[in-house]
Amino acid sequence: MIGTLTSSVSKSVHISKYLIFLYLLWLFRTAANIRLCKVTILADCLETSLINSIATTNLLNQSRQKLALV
Repeated sequence: MIGTLTSSVSKSVHISKYLIFLYLLWLFRTAANIRLCKVTILADCLETSLINSIATTNLLNQSRQKLALV
């Protein structure tokens, strides 16, 4: 009877360790995904900023060319 109880407790502890491991794995994966999302959002912002900068530069160049023709 004591052997059965010890075996049951041992299995329970093993399962608990496994569940804690899975939880930590999920937690780290979630943190990595959040970090990846932040990097992706930052890259999108930088890309948008670069596109806006190029568009502004193009508009300025067109304005200068029009002024040069006048």
